[in-house]
Amino acid sequence: MMRWFKRLALLLVCLVLVFALAAWWLLRGSLPVLEGEVALTGLSAPVRIERDALGVVTIDAASERDAMRALGYVHAQERFFEMDLMRRTSAGELSELFGPVALDLDRQHRVHRMRARVDANLDAIAGERLPQLQAYTEGVNAGLGALRVRPWPYLLLRQQPKPWLETDTALAGYAMYFDLQDSTNARELALWKLRPHLPPPLFKLLNHPGSRWDAPLAGDSFGDATLPTAAEVDLRALPMPEADDHAGDVALTPPFASQTAARSPAGRERDVGGSPAAFMRRIALTPPFASQTAARSPAGRERDVGGSPAAFMRRIALTPPFASQTVPLSPAGRERDVGGSPAATGLIPGSNNFAVSGALTADGRAIIA
Repeated sequence: MMRWFKRLALLLVCLVLVFALAAWWLLRGSLPVLEGEVALTGLSAPVRIERDALGVVTIDAASERDAMRALGYVHAQERFFEMDLMRRTSAGELSELFGPVALDLDRQHRVHRMRARVDANLDAIAGERLPQLQAYTEGVNAGLGALRVRPWPYLLLRQQPKPWLETDTALAGYAMYFDLQDSTNARELALWKLRPHLPPPLFKLLNHPGSRWDAPLAGDSFGDATLPTAAEVDLRALPMPEADDHAGDVALTPPFASQTAARSPAGRERDVGGSPAAFMRRIALTPPFASQTAARSPAGRERDVGGSPAAFMRRIALTPPFASQTVPLSPAGRERDVGGSPAATGLIPGSNNFAVSGALTADGRAIIA
């Protein structure tokens, strides 16, 4: 009996070793080539690829097309699965890799029809750089084909990687749209609901994208928002809805006395939901009572602000603020409050295109974001 037990244990050890060797061989086969010479079709002259101690690549090529071809080769060897995820995220094709678990996300992204738009406008997107884009694409497919084994995530998913297309490069870039912009259009929809119910000066205050702290590298500073005067906006004169209006309608009337006197900030916070009515309840369109204006410090308001569009709207006081509120927040401060790109998530220059104006710094030099 003991002899059979030893044989069985030895067999299990051998199987584990064989499995470990097979896994090592497969993983090793998907690693990029870091040394030696590689024949890359399409080059007009030899290209030199160097890596420093941190693995940062430097490409020395005789022409831009050769450099792009070599760059595509390096990208595919080292990061093809990540590139695949980015193009599939934009196009709404993740479920092809991951199955039904990704269907909901794909449905959300396919609303934007990114692949169809890129297919129809590739010439305009690439412009005079189309030859370089084609060279990059050929380099990517050459680098992928040179791997002895497909990247290991495909082994786990039991999938084969698909060749790279010229349009996929644009799609990979547009994947950032879903990170930096409001891809669900929640903010745009909220502003659309607000516009017909607010006087233009009040809506302009809510929709102002930034402050004089925002100094785009291309374009002019946004400037500080202008508070409407009492003559421009009389909160007491805003229209009152009928008593039988639906709960989901926008409520811009002054609240009942019991609401203004008895409801604490914490109580109002618990009462705020995700519906349009709750969203509007979150916006204080009536002059705050004394306990609100005196007791709430800037630090307290900072803690009370979330990252959603509704929280952003709640942070904006529609009544004239006291002095400490009129000091414009820095880009970093707005970044913590709002989330996403500076000032909001609209189609405005992103955070990589911003600097703090030199007029606001001690030595007169701009601070690049």
